[in-house]
Amino acid sequence: MRAEWTVVLQACRSALGYGGHEELTALAAAVTDWTWLVRCADEHAVAPIVYAPLAAAGCVPAAALAHLRTALDENALRSIVLTRHLCEIVASLEQHGIQVIPIKGPLLARSAYGDLASRRFADLDLVVHRRDLDRARAILAQRGFGPAIPLARDAEAAVLDADYHVALVEPEQNVMVELHWALVRSGLAGMTNEAWPWTHCGETTALGVPMRTLTSDATFMYLCVHGSKHRWSQLGWLCDLAALARTSSASWPAVERLAASVGAIRMVMLGCTLAADLLGASLHDWPGQRDAHVARLASDVRARLFDDAPTMSFPAFELRLRTRLADRIAYLAQIATGPRAPDVRLAALPHSARALYYVLRPARLAAKYGRRAFGR
Repeated sequence: MRAEWTVVLQACRSALGYGGHEELTALAAAVTDWTWLVRCADEHAVAPIVYAPLAAAGCVPAAALAHLRTALDENALRSIVLTRHLCEIVASLEQHGIQVIPIKGPLLARSAYGDLASRRFADLDLVVHRRDLDRARAILAQRGFGPAIPLARDAEAAVLDADYHVALVEPEQNVMVELHWALVRSGLAGMTNEAWPWTHCGETTALGVPMRTLTSDATFMYLCVHGSKHRWSQLGWLCDLAALARTSSASWPAVERLAASVGAIRMVMLGCTLAADLLGASLHDWPGQRDAHVARLASDVRARLFDDAPTMSFPAFELRLRTRLADRIAYLAQIATGPRAPDVRLAALPHSARALYYVLRPARLAAKYGRRAFGR
């Protein structure tokens, strides 16, 4: 691992309360490429939290500190703007009788870090009932939000039938909203159920506006599922987990029960293992963290993060995360047949022929990857 990565990790530990300033000062003195370090901190969404520890180290070049300070200030302003949008959107939807659960975003920033400026988030994630999706979109359209990926009506309907969220964007202020009706697409039977978030939510406020949010236990588990889905490719997601473990009221037995009930126990173990190993987080030591599969997955994540080394394929990673055969089969079926935007763009099918999209996707994948295989 290069020295710059070591400093980024130690700065995150220090900001999260899991490491000392003295060690950071010694490590920072060995850095030779501060431009790379700043770029790394920005790409991994940790620039806002590493600024203060690095400024306190006393040996960081002024130009590097200035870049990090700018990132912190810009993130603080952007977070306030997005939080204001969140409050207005939630209030508007609720006034029209549409229940909504905001997840991650500013609510996670406040619960994990205690302020809006320390966590970088680029969009707003909202859970609504599937039955309310069209009405919610119509209300957001009045606020200037349109589809992030424009599709013909029948084509979009086919994609939504196989999906669990839709992305909308307001171009004038570049605000993106993702409307969810479930929290995962497939492969975790419990969480594909639309009712799951509604049975694991509580009450909170943001800028004085009352709103729902996932409980601490459900949030912790969901962060592990979300990070695992993206192969923990961003250090900021692990910082969220480590910060939440230190500041929230999450109950380890409750998190374990939730994870086991939806087949996400290995995802939670992976998140806990990485947060403990890389950030020094004090997390519950479950026997499952010594699972050979978890160790292999953690090694894969570290190889990609720090060494840009060859790793297992995305499907292999996803399958290894799942402990139940039914979830593995459901995951494979979804990626093989569930239509995506590239599939429906190939052919404009009427509503009566929508089922053919489930044939079109495997045919398109076979043509795409078959040519690659025979071209070798």
